[in-house]
Amino acid sequence: APTAGSVLFAGTSGILQQDNANWVYDLSTNRLGIGTNSPDATLELSDSTTPPVLDFSDDDVAQPVTSLATADTFGALPSVSTTVGGLRIAGFTDGDANEAVSIFGTLGVTNPTDTTPAVVIRGAKSDGSTGLAALASAETVFQVWNYTTAQATFLGNGNLGLGDTTPAALLTVGSGDKFQVSSGGQALFNGVSTDITTTSGEDLTLVAAGTGTINLNDTVNIGSTITASSLSGSGTQCLQTDNSGLISGTGSAFVTA
Repeated sequence: APTAGSVLFAGTSGILQQDNANWVYDLSTNRLGIGTNSPDATLELSDSTTPPVLDFSDDDVAQPVTSLATADTFGALPSVSTTVGGLRIAGFTDGDANEAVSIFGTLGVTNPTDTTPAVVIRGAKSDGSTGLAALASAETVFQVWNYTTAQATFLGNGNLGLGDTTPAALLTVGSGDKFQVSSGGQALFNGVSTDITTTSGEDLTLVAAGTGTINLNDTVNIGSTITASSLSGSGTQCLQTDNSGLISGTGSAFVTA
């Protein structure tokens, strides 16, 4: 007679069979186990040797990456590592008419709270016990990869690196933190010769916030005419403007090209 909780199936010659070690419905908890006889969730897939993969397939799909999934598979939930764990969400298409994976969140009201996001991607770490803790400032919360190369990195302190996996400021671009924008909005060009160029006929304007100043702490080379609405200085080498706004200099250290 079948054992309580057994899931019966037709075996050899159509004879009803049961496999209570690998396919069980727990009547006391209303849980179904595949690969286990003691499911810990409503549906649990388990394998003692090879981690199970949940596949979604469609006979209309003929995707070419059959080294990862069968040709008719359009989605799969495999493990990242067979020993350490982790879950991978994999999507497959047989063309480029649409994306392979789409994360789509919809808020069910017409005027949601401005600060309530439709999609959240959250990272955390173990708190050393059974709970969770926030990642530390220099630890990585999120990355965007192009196959095997990290292109964008978010750290625990909110820093974002584009082409930089260890961003030292709120925004950095390129390996080595050569261009940075601080949390206060200050831009830093670090260690490289930098040109700021506008297109033909456009002006480049540098404006200090509020009553702040723009500090030029190194040699400034002017290749053409420069004008100013007002200018002041001190000491024996000074710049000055005439009525038309043209800048000239006084003192023995002032040199024109």
